Amino acid sequence: MWNQVYDPFGNSVLSTLAAALPVVVLLGLIASNAVKAHIAAVIALIVANLVAIFIFTMPAGMSLRATVLGAVTGFFPIGWIVLNVIFLYRLTVEKGAFEILQTTIGGDAQSIVVASTATGWFGHEGVILRFVFWHSIALASLVGSFVMLQAYVHPFSAMVVK
Repeated sequence: MWNQVYDPFGNSVLSTLAAALPVVVLLGLIASNAVKAHIAAVIALIVANLVAIFIFTMPAGMSLRATVLGAVTGFFPIGWIVLNVIFLYRLTVEKGAFEILQTTIGGDAQSIVVASTATGWFGHEGVILRFVFWHSIALASLVGSFVMLQAYVHPFSAMVVK
């Protein structure tokens, strides 16, 4: 059985820098625009495995198994979301609600263009969209906070109808 080594250099600063090396490589490659992001991710993955094996003395087989587990753990939620989106798409098309969704979603940007033209802000749609975007993020965060309060905090969770 392998015992994990947390401080291979006997110095917490050097060990932390060694552990941060894959992240630094990833961000450095992306920031330098030397390679595309997916290639940078593969290079950082290789660096992470090399750091784990040679610096933190993790067995190579265990490092590769951890890599596969990480990939499966990352792809499963994405696949689950895609599967649900396909299901909802088919359901809305079958029930005839897809056209309603298209006009509802497509109407917002068109409304902003029409309103900006009517008020003399023609050509400033990007400013309006950026302003609306941050307010949308703030509202979504507020709604998420309320949902979390209702789910986990006692006085608020009592309000949920069961």
